[in-house]
Amino acid sequence: SVYVYVKGTTWTFQRKLTPPVGPDDLFGYSIGISGNVVVIGAPHYISIGEMNRGTVFIFVRNQSNWEQVQTLFGEPGQPD
Repeated sequence: SVYVYVKGTTWTFQRKLTPPVGPDDLFGYSIGISGNVVVIGAPHYISIGEMNRGTVFIFVRNQSNWEQVQTLFGEPGQPD
């Protein structure tokens, strides 16, 4: 899981982001943030029976609500 904090006068917990992945998928291994968009990598995500395919989950914030808006999959058989 990835934990989102926002800064006002202090840092405050806002949301726990958890997509439908398993514990060994390394969700959160890499993270990119730009404005209200968070891109989270899971290099060992298993999709359609293919291990270590590599996946990126994209979340967008609307006020205090975070929504997963897209999932991007790596090509099968490519290195991490």
